[in-house]
Amino acid sequence: MRSHGARRRQMQYVGTLMRSVDVEPIEQALMDIEQGAYRQTQAFHRLEAWRDRLIDGDDALMAEILEDYPDADRQRLSQLVRNARKERGKEDAPARSARHLFRYLQGIMKT
Repeated sequence: MRSHGARRRQMQYVGTLMRSVDVEPIEQALMDIEQGAYRQTQAFHRLEAWRDRLIDGDDALMAEILEDYPDADRQRLSQLVRNARKERGKEDAPARSARHLFRYLQGIMKT
């Protein structure tokens, strides 16, 4: 809508419709949407922390991941961590292996 008057009329119409509607389910749906985005952000940050801890040498975390996610491949995970550690030592190299490790962790978390 380009006209300010048309937008105002439409908002008034929506307001009159909303008076007769129970708003609790709508508020709950909006809350679920917000919480879903928050949970996704938290999961993303957790994966980043895991990746960084694995690259830093936290072998206890690797054992915990393998225990919690039985579909994870120990050999593949170890290889990705090893490659990311090698890559971290090089200054001019992009963090390609770290991204692969992050994607692998994402994949095993979804299963």
